[in-house]
Amino acid sequence: MQNRLLETFLSDTENQKLYNSYSEFPTAAKREIIEKRFEYHAKKIHVFSYFTKILLYESRRFDIKNRRLANQNLLVLDKDIDDSNESLLDLLESRSIEEDSDYFTYTTLEETIEDKHLHSIVSSLSVKQKEILYLIYIKNLDEETIAVRLDITKQAVNKTKNKALKQIKDKYRGDTHG
Repeated sequence: MQNRLLETFLSDTENQKLYNSYSEFPTAAKREIIEKRFEYHAKKIHVFSYFTKILLYESRRFDIKNRRLANQNLLVLDKDIDDSNESLLDLLESRSIEEDSDYFTYTTLEETIEDKHLHSIVSSLSVKQKEILYLIYIKNLDEETIAVRLDITKQAVNKTKNKALKQIKDKYRGDTHG
């Protein structure tokens, strides 16, 4: 069938039955019902198409407006302020998280864990595993820095971390599902 409108009309089982009934025994009453239903269906499709186009148009217009506003109100921190050679970025206080002594108050990995079950699992790890997890997740150091600090290879740090995480996962799943 080439006509998409007719296809969607006949995809409704009621309309299909009515059309088949009219094809077998055509009457003026059946024809009138089919024509009214088809007219209603066509109007419904037309209205749906109209609203779809409006939504598409309005969403594009909204996107263009938002992009224009975003470009107008850019906060450029490295742009010079007035005629001075100073930028907003220069005016911001620069300090790393590690410099903030109140931010990190934990000295061991176990101190950070509130869940008793997880705490007992982490406590069963080796000292080296706990130290590496502490440095990665609490002190936020990368594996290369940890390797230099502990005088081991980066691969050893990665292997120890992965082994520890697997042990924690396996024990936690085993204890909660078993």
